[in-house]
Amino acid sequence: PPSREVHLRVMADETQQTQRPSVTYVDPFRDDAALKPISQEARTVLRTVNQKIAARPSLRAIVDYLFEHTQVLIPCDRMGLAFVDEQGETVTSYYNRASYDRLHVKQGYRESLQNSTLYEVLQSGLPRIISDLEAYGRDHPQSRSTRLLVREGVRSSLTCPLSVEGRVVGFIFRSSRTAHTYGPQHIELQMAITERLSQAVEKAWRIEQLEEANHAYTQMLGFVSHELKSPVASMVTDAQVLAQGYLGDLTPEQRAKVESMARKGLYLLDLVREYLDLARVEGG
Repeated sequence: PPSREVHLRVMADETQQTQRPSVTYVDPFRDDAALKPISQEARTVLRTVNQKIAARPSLRAIVDYLFEHTQVLIPCDRMGLAFVDEQGETVTSYYNRASYDRLHVKQGYRESLQNSTLYEVLQSGLPRIISDLEAYGRDHPQSRSTRLLVREGVRSSLTCPLSVEGRVVGFIFRSSRTAHTYGPQHIELQMAITERLSQAVEKAWRIEQLEEANHAYTQMLGFVSHELKSPVASMVTDAQVLAQGYLGDLTPEQRAKVESMARKGLYLLDLVREYLDLARVEGG
């Protein structure tokens, strides 16, 4: 709402007090720097975006839609989605979309949150603006992702946490190849999108986790069944050879035991075939 106010908390040492800060955290709920009202045109776009987010079938589709249709609200050359592990110790890149090729921070890229400004976002739930990524990299030489993004040509970024039931589960990143691109107004617009986005992301993320687990289950099922099929069939054949006297006569008691072994083996072989069929059906 237009009545929201921002609080800028600058992380900079005393030697940087007269310079433009490279890192800013924005609290849209308190203090004295009022945000500009969102225009009617922007509100119309936001309503459409919120409706479309709810209808997107996957997380990648959601990021693609935001990248393609919200540039008029929040410009960016790159957009990324990342998730925090259950312990809150590392962040893993999930999907990235950019207007240029040769991404250095790709899906699966992982970095520790310890001693990073992203950890501050995780703990506080406040959005973060990095106005000058090159200056930020000099101040935070331990950040590998910053070095990689600078190599891509990124010069500023806007980070918003994705919260579900009060817990930050991930982040959405907007990046620009121009320094000092983002300000408090962009935070307000991104948070309006993120509120609906968090719900959609959590839902889609859990569905994809279940799909991955089910895929792993069917792969395991098919592998184990296939590995059992050959030795069980071989044991059944050996038992039948013995029962039929090809390797010498058996006593009635021995033959009965061997035939019982063959019947049990055939039963197990039928089960294995059924599990193989099940794995094929569940695998499509």
